[in-house]
Amino acid sequence: MSRRIFSVLVLSAAFTGHAAGNVITNPSFESGLVPWSLGSVNPGAVFSLENAFGFTGSRSVFFGAASQLQPIILSQDLAAPLVNGGAYELSFWVHNYGIDNDSLAISMIEVLPNNNELHQAIVPPGIVGTALESWSQVVIPFVANANSNRIQISGFDNSAAFYLDEFSLVAIPAPGAGATIAAAGLLATRRRRRA
Repeated sequence: MSRRIFSVLVLSAAFTGHAAGNVITNPSFESGLVPWSLGSVNPGAVFSLENAFGFTGSRSVFFGAASQLQPIILSQDLAAPLVNGGAYELSFWVHNYGIDNDSLAISMIEVLPNNNELHQAIVPPGIVGTALESWSQVVIPFVANANSNRIQISGFDNSAAFYLDEFSLVAIPAPGAGATIAAAGLLATRRRRRA
């Protein structure tokens, strides 16, 4: 009996964490920019893949000298679309370089067959309040309001620059999912014992 209870408790614990892996490919840019796409860069903007500076590994992406009206846009089609109504967690690391006025906007986008798009702002345009000259993690839980299949990152910083690294977008089980599965496991154990 102790073995059966232990296996149910392990199953319950497994469902209190993240249920699925990261749906962002090449999240820390160690393989370059593939499959990321870069677009809408104004002539004065500075964007680069940094080869000797990263939170993990040796690479990150650098945003600088872009305006809010013409931000640097980095996007990626996801390995698997989000589920409308599903709970998710987006996290990434940001490093402020210079004056603390870096700004981000991050959206999840469902690209529809007619090329229309449904946008969900995960990080509305604005200042990201992180420490200067050090890496800080930003973690944002959210509920998807569409079957989004693309992440879009818009960055701008008029007088300084910032780096981004180690993106993660994972599904989070609904609260109580572990308890429900554990209860079902105990019920199955009881049924086996009676048979």
